[in-house]
Amino acid sequence: MKAVIYQHGVLVEGGAERITLEECRYFEELGIETTLLTFYFNPDIYNGRYKIRSRNIHPKRRSTILPIWIFLKILALRKAIIEIKPDIIICVGEEGCAYLFLSTLGMTVPYSAHIYQTIFWDVHQGDTWDNDNRFILARYSYIFRHVYSQIRNSVTGHKQSLPIEPPTLGIRKRIIAELVSLLLLFGVRRARSIFVHSQQMAWEIERLYEKRAIPLKGAFPAEILNYIHKNDVKSILGIPEKIILFSLCRLAPKKRVDLIIKAYKLIAGKNAGVALIIGGTGSELENLKTLAGSLGISDSVIFTGFIKEAHLLDYYACCDIFISADHADFDISPYVALGLRKKVVWSVENEIDVELKNSGFIFPAEPSPEDFARAIDDALRTSAVQEADMKRYSWENYFAAVHRYSAPDVKFRDAGCSEPHAKSRT
Repeated sequence: MKAVIYQHGVLVEGGAERITLEECRYFEELGIETTLLTFYFNPDIYNGRYKIRSRNIHPKRRSTILPIWIFLKILALRKAIIEIKPDIIICVGEEGCAYLFLSTLGMTVPYSAHIYQTIFWDVHQGDTWDNDNRFILARYSYIFRHVYSQIRNSVTGHKQSLPIEPPTLGIRKRIIAELVSLLLLFGVRRARSIFVHSQQMAWEIERLYEKRAIPLKGAFPAEILNYIHKNDVKSILGIPEKIILFSLCRLAPKKRVDLIIKAYKLIAGKNAGVALIIGGTGSELENLKTLAGSLGISDSVIFTGFIKEAHLLDYYACCDIFISADHADFDISPYVALGLRKKVVWSVENEIDVELKNSGFIFPAEPSPEDFARAIDDALRTSAVQEADMKRYSWENYFAAVHRYSAPDVKFRDAGCSEPHAKSRT
């Protein structure tokens, strides 16, 4: 059996890239010959730990005329699919569905898709992509106007980042928005199975595309559940006696790390034994360092920069509380912390399964410095937690379900959902 996994670009250490590479590895271990097709690939991503079969299909000839350029990319993707003759095709994102819809016209092989965020979420900031902003324009199209307000008002971050009414677009942008929305509509609807990480995202897919999606969660290899740290990160950083708050992400505006720093400032005065470690790199690094300095907390805020794969779990293991302020319905990093039995503070936008809610490990907060400070303080004061079954969030469990729904000889079973995350939280 052969499989193709298509992602537009695999360049930076992000959640989507991690899932794609883990998926390639999992399918290979099943004995499925798996090829990653992408227009942009960084072989050194994650310190080169993923040894996978990949093919960079970036057209050799580039056109400055957008329709021609997209056409050349579609031809390149189609040619690769014809040569490989896969039994399974899985893509990433709504834009992945649009490309596959056009690239597989006339073919009988079905494709499935991971959709981590719909066009209503802020995506791909600062990476080498050539048309993401055009895909996002589709949320202002007439085709999706009937659900715009409903989806915008379902999540706090949507309301903060999107205008109350769709903006007026010029003729050029209006044409692009309508054409792209049609491609997304046809592409997503044609997908055999759609995999999402939450009921909120499944609800958005259903509203936008009248297509049922399958909510699944996966974040780490099962082996980390018994992880024993190899290095004493606290001692290495010179803070052996400190209580550690840890944040790890790409330092981009969407991640709201500035909110975490401001919240830390509010609790630092009454918690002198606490330090904040911020891991990761990105466009906001210098701004965040400046913010910490202006708040007078530089001495207890440590910016580690990029953390190598070999050391990553030791940073998780050293912390007492993991913090994520990302505007997201699901984030891999906090689940890794949960797998290592660490308390987590995250935004109320994240969906919480009932078992995790009852465990006492998670402290949700509204996306404001004051409420994050309140949640951090609650987490610092709480000692009573219960064991939760974290195996269900392993890669092994997640990709087994993906394979089951993607396999050509298995009929799609409708998982469905009917209520948005904002209303279904308890």
